Amino acid sequence: MLQAAEDALDLLEGKDIEDLVDDRTLGWSVLWLLTMIGEAANHVSLEKRAEIPLPWSEMVGMRNRLIHGYFDLNLGIVHQTVVMALPEIVETLRDHLDGH
Repeated sequence: MLQAAEDALDLLEGKDIEDLVDDRTLGWSVLWLLTMIGEAANHVSLEKRAEIPLPWSEMVGMRNRLIHGYFDLNLGIVHQTVVMALPEIVETLRDHLDGH
């Protein structure tokens, strides 16, 4: 989960929504990484979820939306999710892994 989040951030570093829309390879790569994050989140136990303050249901929900609603995706929301939400998720995961 951490690696996928870091990779998504790396891919979009210095890029805006137009880059995500115009570069299909970039777009599909980011979508796949977000799907991986959500799938991994879905497999984390409830006990572990209680220990780590992350938006678990939102991450799983994003995965479900990407997998089942791919003909109606809003790449603006995808871009915003990566640049706004993933930095905090990465920081929280790193802190947890460093402390445990």
